[in-house]
Amino acid sequence: VGSPALASSRNSISDVQWDLMLEASNDPPELEPTTHIGYALGHARVATDEGSDWPLNGWAISESPKAGDNPPSCLDGGCSDNRSVREPHLLAELNEDGELRDLVLSFARELVSDPSERDLFGIQLVRPVGSPATSLTLPGAATLSPAQIPDCVSLRDPSLIPVDPEAQEGYWLMFTCIDGAGAAMEIHAVRISRALEVVREGGGPMRRVLLVASELGPFAAAGIRSPEPVISFEKDGMRLRIWFLAQAEPGEWGVALAEARTHDTAVLAFELPEPVPFLVNPIISSTSTLVRSGCLGEDCTITGIAVTPRADDPDRLRFVLARRLYLPEGDPTDQLIPLEQTWSKP
Repeated sequence: VGSPALASSRNSISDVQWDLMLEASNDPPELEPTTHIGYALGHARVATDEGSDWPLNGWAISESPKAGDNPPSCLDGGCSDNRSVREPHLLAELNEDGELRDLVLSFARELVSDPSERDLFGIQLVRPVGSPATSLTLPGAATLSPAQIPDCVSLRDPSLIPVDPEAQEGYWLMFTCIDGAGAAMEIHAVRISRALEVVREGGGPMRRVLLVASELGPFAAAGIRSPEPVISFEKDGMRLRIWFLAQAEPGEWGVALAEARTHDTAVLAFELPEPVPFLVNPIISSTSTLVRSGCLGEDCTITGIAVTPRADDPDRLRFVLARRLYLPEGDPTDQLIPLEQTWSKP
């Protein structure tokens, strides 16, 4: 399992509700360089008292894939149409009481016309998401495909932010742009309508380039991916924080942060303010105790991160860090590590 998505809201009886989604496969990702490994999405939900931590039990879970094939992967060739859905992101839209109005799900969807093809992804947006027991049927076509973005041969790691507090004017969809060499070096954004359709500008999607690895510094020299945004609309304007994965050397993924602000929130429907990297990046390095703890091998790596403000205290951020851990006996396993941070406003 890896690449988590997290959303916090209140349910109809004002308990704090947590929705967790992740990608999962029944085959080891170590085979991916030479073999097609399929992924599907799982969904879990739990309600807690205000201020409480997550329980170990009591989660409602999807016993079969929320989206994608069952089984996710098929190495024996018996399911030639088996294709991946990966890298989910959840945007919780709340009513004025903080109760959940809608969950909007975005994820990478493999787009191929021949079983021999692989690693060609577009992006799918879905609303409503429903409960963990409710499966999703994929539409006939992806919301956004590489054919619409000439600079990118594949689109990965999507995430959404609203352009206004109620998302009545739609969203910005962020994603990793995979270039012709197969490298993840830029994070782009495309404007999406409330109806989850691509907004067009000048004959193509309304698109902006948010982050470029070569402009960020040595910590991102080998690539960036997986934008995880948190947006807040405040009295003096809008504040956008984007956590993302960055690597100084291939495979050495850490967590970095960039921030953007604007006093004119009306402009957000047309432009995104330029994100400025945090002065001390990465904020979690590939060699940190958090990543390396319990690992005696050399290949313990970060595989994803999710972040959301708590519904019962928006100044507290809940993170989920996913890592691939190699145990002392050499067997790999995956872990989801919950973290929390109080974010004080300057």
